[in-house]
Amino acid sequence: MSPLSHSALLQLAVDMANSVTASDRFERLLNTVRSHIQCDAVVLLRLQGGVLKPLAQKGLHREILGRRFVLAEHPRLDTIYSSTVPVRFSADCDLPDPYDGMLPEHEGDLPIHACMGLPLLADDRIIGVLTMDSMLPGLLTISPAARLN
Repeated sequence: MSPLSHSALLQLAVDMANSVTASDRFERLLNTVRSHIQCDAVVLLRLQGGVLKPLAQKGLHREILGRRFVLAEHPRLDTIYSSTVPVRFSADCDLPDPYDGMLPEHEGDLPIHACMGLPLLADDRIIGVLTMDSMLPGLLTISPAARLN
């Protein structure tokens, strides 16, 4: 994964400031992420009392927006939530994927793929997470120190 350029971050800030509604801002955020990080699915989730609620998504079935993810029941999401840095899960990670069955082109368990996420902080307090999935193993890369094996 290449770092976002200053111009990409500036464009994201301008897009977010010019957005009229929250859903428009979320849409622009996900579009910006997908334009700079190659991924098949990206999901923005907000934390509400130990439960992650999807606010916006790209690449998964639309029904994902009606789901709620209790952190204690979803170890991958809990790992991301508990981190202070982006987390990349190894292709052979045995933690269940919260999006199994939600990718339009695949039914049931997802085949080996790349999965990563990052906690979203505001005033040093976690407010949600952003997840990214690619069907190509090894596509999403971050520094070795942040990987979960």
